[in-house]
Amino acid sequence: SSTELIGSRRGAAAFTYDPGAMGIADGVELRLSGRLLPGETSRTTGTFALVLPWDSITLALGVDWLDAGADGISNQRSTLGLSLRLSERVSLGTAWRRWESDGVETLSVDLGLYAELADWLVVSLLGQHLNEPAFETGTQGSIYGVGLGLRPLAGAPWLTLGSQAMFL
Repeated sequence: SSTELIGSRRGAAAFTYDPGAMGIADGVELRLSGRLLPGETSRTTGTFALVLPWDSITLALGVDWLDAGADGISNQRSTLGLSLRLSERVSLGTAWRRWESDGVETLSVDLGLYAELADWLVVSLLGQHLNEPAFETGTQGSIYGVGLGLRPLAGAPWLTLGSQAMFL
């Protein structure tokens, strides 16, 4: 389970889950993150993301990985993202994600719309797996989400309280 909420981050910090928000970058952004997951066997997960804004278009490239645990299954996701900044505070983005899990590959398409309606209010709409990709265990249906971010301290983006709802 992820602690990232749609509508709560932007730029490279949102790259892995909110393609609309990745278009609101303040310049070239590079993000490398990782963590050790608790459990009987140690597993690590990590993310590398590069966000390259140019005028009103943003190109993003990245890789996420999850090392094999006791079940021996490892996962990797490569992403190419493209977003169009419709205004200073609104961005429409898409992400093409290539999933690889134990030699099985599939492609997933996501779409997102991110809007800062006021200094203190952010709304993000998201569609994941819109092409309903086939994985080894079955087909992943589309997932839709809406996120709401509130910035209670004069709209300062370093403090955003977020909430989201996801629908299958």
